[in-house]
Amino acid sequence: MARVRASRRLRGQAVVELALGLTVFVTVLMFAIHFAEVGYISLKVTEASHSAMLDATGYKLHDWPQDDGPATFAALQAGQKADERYKDFDSRRSSAGSGTLTQVFTQATGMSVSCQIGGGPGFGPGFLTQDAYSDNGGMTCLSSADITAIRLPTEFLEHANQGFFSRQHYKPTPIHVCGIGRAAGGSCPGQLTTMLDDWGLSGGSEGRMCALIPDMPLPCANKAFWKMAASVHLRSGAGLGFAGSTLAQSIVGMLPFPFFFGGENAFWMSAMGEESGMVQPLPSEGWIAWPTSPGLVPGGLSGIPYTVAYFQRDSCFLGKDCP
Repeated sequence: MARVRASRRLRGQAVVELALGLTVFVTVLMFAIHFAEVGYISLKVTEASHSAMLDATGYKLHDWPQDDGPATFAALQAGQKADERYKDFDSRRSSAGSGTLTQVFTQATGMSVSCQIGGGPGFGPGFLTQDAYSDNGGMTCLSSADITAIRLPTEFLEHANQGFFSRQHYKPTPIHVCGIGRAAGGSCPGQLTTMLDDWGLSGGSEGRMCALIPDMPLPCANKAFWKMAASVHLRSGAGLGFAGSTLAQSIVGMLPFPFFFGGENAFWMSAMGEESGMVQPLPSEGWIAWPTSPGLVPGGLSGIPYTVAYFQRDSCFLGKDCP
């Protein structure tokens, strides 16, 4: 009989210990799930600003010369598109949904994404090509959302002077999360920044050949390419001295460029394309076909390394062997 009573006391003690332990374990488990969901949603907010920044690089970003107006449109458009895609915190869906993400113990609303020109890194004054390039000041993207706990009991085994816990179980407080950094005073001071546009040649007008105008240092049909290269020449000094013209006058008795003295300081440029065989015939030289970059000459008469490489081209990608 004594053993039975002792066994019952042990079982009763185990039940009490389990009940007391569960009050702590269940609380820890609920908040662990909630904090994990907060972390997941915060990553989605950061992902939204990154997505907008990557999308901006796919738009047209400039018009030569020095017109960076398209970059402003690209930044605004990329921000608006990301705002639409991530409205429901899931960019994989074709529709934005309700704009609310509800999980086990967490609810997120108010996803907002915006981008604008300025605030990012730039190349600053003194850049050799600033006569042709325009420093748009880079781009900044900002994203934010509001997170609220749901289904978490605000009171649990607590009562004035009689409860198990002496503190309130949970006080629901909305959390304003930012894509970069923490919120301050309800706003997000941190922004994702990047340089925008490498001012590389793109589009039909910037992909034309640049044929040399005989005896005239004037821009070719591809004004973008010509001005890009000429701006470096001009800001680097544009040539110094007139030794070449002086030597020609004293020995030959005439200038190689009859229209002005000091023509050796002018900027001359010829860049021919595949459609012309990378050569340019000059009427002033008896229509001699002068090779230009990359040095391909029909028949491989000169520029042999370039010629061999040119004819070995294939559809392979990133240096991988062709199948």
